[in-house]
Amino acid sequence: DSVEIMCRIHTQSADIALGTNDEVGGAGDQGMMFGGACTQTPELMPLPVALSRALSNRLTECVHSNDLLRADGKTQVSVEYDENGKVIGIDTVVVEEGITTIGTALFYEMDDVTAIFLPTSVETIKPYAIGGCASLKEMILPEGLKRIETEAFYNSGLESVDFPESLEYIGDSAFRDCLLKTLVVPETVSEICRSAFANNYSLEEVTLNGGLERLEPYVFQHCYSLRKATLPERLTAIPDETFRTCPSLATITIPENITSIGKYALSGCTALTTISIGNGVTSIGNSAFYSCPNMETLDLGEGVETIGRSAFAGCSALTELTIPDSMTYIGMYAFKGC
Repeated sequence: DSVEIMCRIHTQSADIALGTNDEVGGAGDQGMMFGGACTQTPELMPLPVALSRALSNRLTECVHSNDLLRADGKTQVSVEYDENGKVIGIDTVVVEEGITTIGTALFYEMDDVTAIFLPTSVETIKPYAIGGCASLKEMILPEGLKRIETEAFYNSGLESVDFPESLEYIGDSAFRDCLLKTLVVPETVSEICRSAFANNYSLEEVTLNGGLERLEPYVFQHCYSLRKATLPERLTAIPDETFRTCPSLATITIPENITSIGKYALSGCTALTTISIGNGVTSIGNSAFYSCPNMETLDLGEGVETIGRSAFAGCSALTELTIPDSMTYIGMYAFKGC
């Protein structure tokens, strides 16, 4: 008779219900439920609890180290067990709304993760953040994301990625050594840094939309399956080794605004049969088209002034060429083996 029991149970708030529907895949109300001690982790806690806490701690470190980040955020980790209760893999990771930066190496080499859901509040993915996630096959990046930094997804198992229209920057080797098959870069991206998509051996088609102003070297180097590349009109240079050793590349359009083609830019593109160089190009670098043995037709345009050493060496199918009046210099071995 001396104890009063108060019942304050009520329905879930509409805001939380909205964040936990099937489309969002949210983590629900903040809180933890767990049983007794177990041997899954050194702290004697179930693995999902330990991993969620570790992620939360790392997110807290990011908040304290950056005045721009907001404090609220939740994490959810789904762990797969076999019939004997043994952990066999991590299936899904959810980061809830409020986090604006995915920190350096946050999910690095989490080999069993097959899905990562990022909130629309995320603006930056830091270096190595999701690199080495071998089982991660697909990524839908959130609207609002602006920067993908160095090696953010390096050596992951990604086969497809959807870029948001908010994206502005793709850093060095951001998607190097992935398994991408097609690539469409939105118009909002103005810069793609070196080796960003190099060594994507399964990549077949690339579309770089109109906002791109600057490519750095090696961006598509060693993309062995690449068949077609579309370059934007605002691009002014094809840098060194951009498409080096892309043996399946049969079609590439060089826009009129291109003024220079760098060293080894398209060397080893053995499927190329025809190249038309726009009138805006003034310089072709050393070995730019070296070892393109099936190139039968070459139109140098009317503005080329310099052709570097070995620029077209090894283009053995080339039998006819017209040198424009603008030419001032042709390097050694420029057409050796033609």
